[in-house]
Parts: sequence; C-alpha cells; structure tokens
Amino acid sequence: MAKLNNLLGRLMSATTAFLTTFNERALVPSERYAWDDYDYRAIRYALAEGYYSNVVYSQIETYAPKLKVDRHLYKHIRGIYNPVNRLVEFYASKLYGGVLDFEDMSNGALPLNLLNPALELPIRQTWLWSNWRSQKTVYGRTGAKCGDVFLWVADDVEARKVRLEVVQPYKVQALDVDGAGNVTAATLEYLREDDGGEYTYKLEIDKALFKSYRNGKDDDEWPNLYGFVPLVQVQHRDVGMGWGTYAFHGSEAKIDEVNDAASVLNDGVRKMVTPPLAITNATAQTTVTTGADGTKTPGQGLKDETPILYLPKDAIVTYLTMPINVADATANVQALLEELERDMPELAMHRLRQISRPTAPGVKAAFDDAITRVEETRSLYDDGYVRAQKMAVSIGGFRGYEGFEGFDLNSYAAGDMEFYVRGRPVIQDSLAKTERITAFQQAASLSGPYQRFILQELDVPETDIQEAIDATQAMADQQARAAARGLFDSAFGGNNANANTANARPGLDPGQNEAGVDGATGAASVNGGETLAR
Repeated sequence: MAKLNNLLGRLMSATTAFLTTFNERALVPSERYAWDDYDYRAIRYALAEGYYSNVVYSQIETYAPKLKVDRHLYKHIRGIYNPVNRLVEFYASKLYGGVLDFEDMSNGALPLNLLNPALELPIRQTWLWSNWRSQKTVYGRTGAKCGDVFLWVADDVEARKVRLEVVQPYKVQALDVDGAGNVTAATLEYLREDDGGEYTYKLEIDKALFKSYRNGKDDDEWPNLYGFVPLVQVQHRDVGMGWGTYAFHGSEAKIDEVNDAASVLNDGVRKMVTPPLAITNATAQTTVTTGADGTKTPGQGLKDETPILYLPKDAIVTYLTMPINVADATANVQALLEELERDMPELAMHRLRQISRPTAPGVKAAFDDAITRVEETRSLYDDGYVRAQKMAVSIGGFRGYEGFEGFDLNSYAAGDMEFYVRGRPVIQDSLAKTERITAFQQAASLSGPYQRFILQELDVPETDIQEAIDATQAMADQQARAAARGLFDSAFGGNNANANTANARPGLDPGQNEAGVDGATGAASVNGGETLAR
C-alpha cells in the first residue's frame, strides 16, 4: 500500500492487456458513446501513447490496421510529422518547468503563497520525500498526453514518510467523485510482482475501508483512518464528463491527414530519384550482380554490390516515373500543418525564436490564445496539487512524522492549511541584465514620481526605491550647489579649488580664495565680516 508507485505494473491491467481494437466512438466525449467506459478509455490511452511515441501507424500497434482502414490512410503512412510529442513536451515544460524554490517557496517552478507560514516545513519535506523535482514534470507530461492523471498520497508507515506519487490513469478502473471533484471511492487494478511471481493486484478504496485482491481473490483489508480517499484526479481539459481529454484531442484525424500527404509525397520523390525500371525483351535471369570476389549471381545482390545488367541486343529499358508537382504537394502539406497550428496554437509558439527583438506586449497579443490555454490548464493542475498536498500534510501530522508537528486530520477543516500556487508568466518577459542596467540609468535622470514608477515596474523593493530616490535627490542638490558655486566664482573672478588651496594668501582661511569665497559653502567674506549668500 505504502509503496504503490514502486509496484505499479509494467504495462497495463492483465484484464485489458493493451489493446483492443480501434473504435472511433472512443474519441467522442459524449454519454451517447460511453466516453467514461474503461474500454474506451483504454483505446484513448493507447492512441495517446502511439501518437506521442510516433508509432501510431506501426505494425507493433494492434489497432494500426483498423485505424488505417477507417481513416482511409495510405498503406505506407509514417509519422513524418509528430506535433503530439512537441505539444505534450511543451505542456510538461510550461506547467512546472524549472527548479523548485526550496528557500521560501515563493518563486521557482511551483511558487506558493503560504497563508500559514507553518506549512513551509511539511511541504518542503513532502517535496524531498516525493522527489518532486522530477515528479512534477511527470505529473504534467502524463496529464497532457493521456488527458487524465492522478496523484496518490502514499503513507509509508515503516519509513515514517508521506509522499505524492503520480499514477497512470489506465490503472484506475473505476472512480466516484463528489460535486467538488473530490474522490469518494476508487478501484485500481494493475500487474504486480513479488517473490511468488506476477499477479493482478486490485485495490478498492472508500472513505471507510481499503480492500485488496490478488488474482481476483480476497487478499487483505484495513480501515481507512484518514476519513478521505488519498487520491486526486486531474483532467488536462475538462469537457464536462468524468474523464478529460488530452492536449491534442480533436486533431487526431488532421494529424493522420498531414502524415498521409507527407508520406505519399516523400515516396513519390523517392521514386523520382530511384525510379523502378521496365525492361522489354529481357528476363529476370539477365540481371546479374558482381560480388567482391568477382563471382556473378543472377537475379539477386547484396547492399555493397554493384548491379550489372546483361541485356539482349534488342532490350529496351524504360524508367517508370509518375508526374508529381512537388511544389503543389509541399504547399498542401504546409497548409495542413498551418491548420493544425490553428487547432493547437501552442504549436505556433516556436515562432518566437524567429522574432529578432520580441516585446512582451507584442508577444502577448500575437499568442494570446495559446497563453490563455496554458494559464487555464495550469489552474487545473495547481488545484489538484494543492488538494493532494493538503492530504499529505494531514496524514503526516496524524502519523506524527518529522516536520509535520502541529497538523492533524482536523487541520483542513480548521483552516490551518490554506495556501495557493502563485501565477507565473507563460513567456518570460523579464529584461536582460544589460537592459535592466540601461533602465536604471534612465530612471536616475527622472524626478521622484517618474523614477518610482519605473523602479516599481522593474520589481525593485519599496525600501530600495525610496533609497534610490533619496540618493538621486541628494545628487541633484549637490549638482545645483556646484553649479551655483561655479557661477559665483565666475562672477567674482575665483579660481578652481586646487588653485585656491595652493595659492591661498596668508591670512585667509584655508577654505577661502582671494575674493574671500568659502570653498565649502559658497559664501563670500567682504570687508572683513559681511557675508553674501549664494
């Protein structure tokens, strides 16, 4: 139980054996077509894995022949374009890409706002025990690829640890949730292995009881002391059904079409480069290959042999080529790819690399639909993580694990575990170091209110802003005094400060020049006692 993730089966539940046959009904999120049925979910998960790994048309997939027939695809279709892998990895990086902030958790890949500072220690401990540095990315990648992902809150009583584990959705056979999306009952089934060999493990959970089965027979049961099911479901895209859709849902047929067209085009070009030959007045035995040792073999050859044709005098060789308008065919493929980008605008964000000097407003305006999708999807994953983390803190406090002191199973109801995930930019619009230096230099030349505004935009702390404004004002005052002193010296014929000090007339104070001007204050002594203000 406590080591569920380590013992999750190698592939699938023994009852499904992955897979089944292709059925297009499984792709329609409607109760009419039993969207939530496990067998249909298994088809979707198999297709998702096939598209992601670029083997959806391969003979290793048992559903591939029927997929090709139902979609009227080219016999030799290959995955020349694979937008699915690119899209899934895009989400894996944008959901929780980067490093965790173990210092105060307010920044990094998963920035938190802890309304109760006491949560910092148990959350940090959960991250460490869960290896959340890498699992956070698995969490996002699995959901984007499959459409569903689960977080299991594993209570390792022997090790006195609690951790979050990512569970593949095909291992969840059945699920009950309440109106708020909390799991109230679940059935997990998958292959497991121990000293007795491989067997089918089944686990049924509700708020009162855990019950396990081994190869369909009762195995063990124990009470649920938590009062909740330690399992959280997250849908990548919520379509109002019990199970979600993956990131590329609705574009599968278009992906097939672009690969169909590209495969036909590539094969046509290949035939133009190495066209088959039609030989008239000759038989197959007149084709002879010469081996490395000089021997000649009719009708067959090896990769490193040079084919030689021995033809009768009247034999005619004709190249068999099909006329292909490569330009038009290529334009057709490009149009299909652009259509995919309209369906999945996230795919177009690679074009940012083609912009020489992008500005944040321009980028946000051009990619607003993609940015909005990422932000909406993040909210679903963030909510799932927060719920699972609260469960982990409750269990850790209930068990008395190190770092979880002060929390228990009642902490959630008492409001002691309130926190949320901060927003973070989808596209980093921060300035480069040299740009920030230039901005600071420009701010230094402005008056207080304008300087404050720019420094606030640069995320400078308020205390530092006030210090900078004070320093700027002091410098401005000093420059004003220097300018006035220069004007006064010019009016009274004064020399520079060094000359004044070096050539001071006996009887004058060290800070005064011949005209009696005080070098420090800019005041002049006249007639032995009168003072002129600047």
